[in-house]
Amino acid sequence: MPSPHNRPAAPATRAADSSVVAADTRASAVRLPRPTNFGPPAAPGEVGTLGPYRVVRTVGSGGMGEVYLAIDTRLRREVALKVMRPEFAADPAARDRFLREACAAARISHDHVVPVYEADERDGVPYIAMPFLRGETLDQFLKTRGTPDGLHVLRIAAETAAGLAAAHELGLVHRDVKPANIWLEAPGGRAKILDFGLARPVAAASELTGTGAVIGTPAYMSPEQAKGEPLDHRTDLFSLGVVLYQLVTGRRPFDGPTGVALLVALVTEEPAAIGALNPHVPPDFAALVHELLAKDPGRRPNSAAEVAARCRAIAARFAPAAPTLVVTPVTAPAADAGAFADLDTEIALAPAPARPPAAAPKPSGGRVVWAAAGLAVLLAVAGVAVVVSRGNRAEPKAAAPPAPPVLAPVAPPPPAKSKADEERLAAEREAQGKQFNKLGDDYRYGRGVERDLAKAREYYEKAAALGNPFAQNNLGYMYEWGNGVPQDFVKAGEWYAKCRPWFEKEAERGDANAQNTLGYLYEYGWAAGGRDYARAMEWYQKAAAQGDAAAIANIGHLHHDGRGVPVGYAKAMELYERAAAQGNTFAMSSLADMHLYGRGTPVNYAKARAGHEKAAALEYAYSLFQLGHLYEQGLGVAKDPARALAYYKRAAAMGNAAAVQGVQRLTGD
Repeated sequence: MPSPHNRPAAPATRAADSSVVAADTRASAVRLPRPTNFGPPAAPGEVGTLGPYRVVRTVGSGGMGEVYLAIDTRLRREVALKVMRPEFAADPAARDRFLREACAAARISHDHVVPVYEADERDGVPYIAMPFLRGETLDQFLKTRGTPDGLHVLRIAAETAAGLAAAHELGLVHRDVKPANIWLEAPGGRAKILDFGLARPVAAASELTGTGAVIGTPAYMSPEQAKGEPLDHRTDLFSLGVVLYQLVTGRRPFDGPTGVALLVALVTEEPAAIGALNPHVPPDFAALVHELLAKDPGRRPNSAAEVAARCRAIAARFAPAAPTLVVTPVTAPAADAGAFADLDTEIALAPAPARPPAAAPKPSGGRVVWAAAGLAVLLAVAGVAVVVSRGNRAEPKAAAPPAPPVLAPVAPPPPAKSKADEERLAAEREAQGKQFNKLGDDYRYGRGVERDLAKAREYYEKAAALGNPFAQNNLGYMYEWGNGVPQDFVKAGEWYAKCRPWFEKEAERGDANAQNTLGYLYEYGWAAGGRDYARAMEWYQKAAAQGDAAAIANIGHLHHDGRGVPVGYAKAMELYERAAAQGNTFAMSSLADMHLYGRGTPVNYAKARAGHEKAAALEYAYSLFQLGHLYEQGLGVAKDPARALAYYKRAAAMGNAAAVQGVQRLTGD
């Protein structure tokens, strides 16, 4: 049964900026005058002919052309024929740009990109033939039906990102991702990307036109696009982030009463936290959207493929597969059902109370030319571009924004934040920080993804910026030991100083992990006052009393090295054995080293190798390095440079600096 949620009372008209290349199956076409360069109609009521195409009727219009339903008489199939208007076709540069859209899209073969059948010019008329799709744009869907439900938002996000990934793999950047360029195909609601009219290769020298202007849709531009800077695939990720933010909050992240105000907001302001506008959005999805909206392209996700994968993973927690929907076949008449009866199925990620119909959202405006010169003059401090001309189009009159949608509708927050609002925002920041820290761990240790220490550091920094103490501690460790970054004790100290107050508080509350971490900070001199082995032992012992294996191993280390206590190899070995029995890799490797170097026990290379192999099986970098050392030097084994190199490479990939030197030594690099 169709859901009552998020369904406006009456449909709105199609926005002027929609570049439609398919049929809106719920609306009748508006017939336009037949261009003089069309051939005579093949049947009464048709518009005309163009080569092998019978042009039946107009179905829409774009910035440079008209779109017609046509019949390809050669293959006897319906097509959408995008024909360039004569006034633009007379301009060679405009004609080249029009056909460039076809060339760009024709290179992409992907289920979530509208394909191109043919592009040519006949009788002075440039045209592009594409599939005649049923459905409507996401922009039209939002205006007439409100926002889709939770799983559908994730599905649209994943499918659009997958289509962008296909373009990006070919070196193409769309540059105009927005709801009007995302087609929802009936009957299943599958997302397809439209309009590659602005697409250009990544290597394009400049994002400015010959007149020094930037072309795009301002509300969905990235900051670098608005400033006319060179672009890569990450500009599309930002624009996708704007679309997704709009889908889950009911408003765009940046807005303003004028084009200048909008672009100032785009470059200088941060979007309101999604959790404050719709607390039912899963925290990891909210974190992903905010990540897409990062001002710095380097802080956005690596690729559209990564975005698609993360969206699918989030959706998988709520449903085992994409929603299975029962719809009216597109070829059958449906008196009450539109092209998207399937999207009327209620699939919410949280219980959603009924709400009154949403008002029509503010029109997004057409594709606009923004003059870079005026931008620099008026907004030099912010580095923002300003609108100079909108051509002959009138500025659309703002309408009231819709109520927040759809992962579950909520009332907009009051202007003044209440205590509950502050707590909710803090909870969202904490959840986002945890998610980023987990992603950092995944990349650091290769959990489900290829190990990438640079990516790990990037996610740790994002988590640390949100106040996550574990990420701050991880960054301190990476800089302390040169783990994937140049060793830098100053930066290590800065990160440790940021997280220490939190660990002190949690240690006082009795948290064993915090007590062990605080012990480490005192042992290595990262707490106030420099190294303090007595305080380190105190905190280690408190954690060890709760059975913490890491703390037990660290006490063994104090005895092993005589830090604050007399050197005691027997005591160290006893403690290492206890911790190793609980799976602690530091203890395993330390025991192995005692056998390797004869500390408190005779040298025994076989036991040393066995101990390091046990820890290496758990991906402990130091033990991998030590195994490389054993095989390089022939300690207890025959010398085997190839095997040594393999171990060194594995350890080096984990950021072990000594292993990097081993690789260089054996390869001569």
